[in-house]
Amino acid sequence: MNNLEKLGKLSETIGKIYFRLLLIVLIIGVIAIQMSKVENNEGIDKIAIIVGSIVGFGISYFILRLLFRPVYDLNSTINQRIYNQITNTEFKKKWWLSLICSTIVALLPVIPTFGISILIMIPQFILLTKSRTYE
Repeated sequence: MNNLEKLGKLSETIGKIYFRLLLIVLIIGVIAIQMSKVENNEGIDKIAIIVGSIVGFGISYFILRLLFRPVYDLNSTINQRIYNQITNTEFKKKWWLSLICSTIVALLPVIPTFGISILIMIPQFILLTKSRTYE
């Protein structure tokens, strides 16, 4: 049990760090792209570009948050199941959702850094496999 708890905390930490790194890359990318557009336009176009950037970043943040929450919340879901705070059916649903989201997150940066993303997600996949026994 102790190893599962350590693995869960490691997976949660890695998931949160990975989420924050993607947000930083997203912010830098949005700012860089939009700064090049602002220089070439005048007046109302600059305002539209800035508002569009904010809305685009907000939507991207919301999507990333929805994708990553099941990934780094699996540890708390396992603990809830151990202490019978959630039913077996709820645990199965959350477990499958976490598996699907983990797979998507692992494949997210496929083109530039396939190997690194798989290495980062190894603790999550091990945690998913070991937590399957709590069904």
